[in-house]
Amino acid sequence: MAKYFTDFSEYPTGQTPDDWRDSWITGGHSLIVRDASGAMGGKVLEHRIEENDRRAWAWDRVPRGAAKVEILTRMRSSSGDSRFGIIARGDGEGVRSTEQGVTCEFFKGSNHKVVEHEAPKLELRQTLFLDSYNPEGEQLRGPERPHGVAKIWGESFFPWVPGKWFWLRLQVEERDGYLCARARAWDELEPDWWHYDVENIEPATVGANGWVGITGQRLEGVREYDFFSVGTEGDSAPLIRHHSR
Repeated sequence: MAKYFTDFSEYPTGQTPDDWRDSWITGGHSLIVRDASGAMGGKVLEHRIEENDRRAWAWDRVPRGAAKVEILTRMRSSSGDSRFGIIARGDGEGVRSTEQGVTCEFFKGSNHKVVEHEAPKLELRQTLFLDSYNPEGEQLRGPERPHGVAKIWGESFFPWVPGKWFWLRLQVEERDGYLCARARAWDELEPDWWHYDVENIEPATVGANGWVGITGQRLEGVREYDFFSVGTEGDSAPLIRHHSR
């Protein structure tokens, strides 16, 4: 069991943090530490995406391969047409259709490829959605996996707006040979219920040597992370700085 925390104050401003690694499809986006008034540590991690493909960065300070992991972060986007969030058990070979992991993301837009089988969702919307990525799913294209590798486990209305900070907590664990996930989001007061509490989402082999990090898609706007914390093997993700053990 271990806990990890960063408010990005320990990283040099204007540089990519040295223990964060470009993963999945590399390039086409950047991760830079910026000074920011009102941030918990006076700095934020800024994520810009120049190409509209799945992108992810791994936080290498956290050892890979935890059977149970919890991530807590506070984040915002400058754009109202955006997709951004966090990932647990991330893995892959750096090429398309090898992505693995479980993500929870804020989304607003009209991603027709994702929801073309659900006409009511083609309009602009504000949601929190849970995704899983399994390379073997590339052979299972259809309404549930419109991109093959990715499967949407739910979209829940969540009224996030650009420029405002929101919190996000994601738990992923192995149970009886499968992955289970719980996730919730809030603005000020953390709820005592979960937006998602889903069992048997993917075989436990998915992301078995995976990392934790951030993910996103779409060109518009800048995403900022105020802090990022992780708890492994039953520890909760801390709200204050905690020395890993």
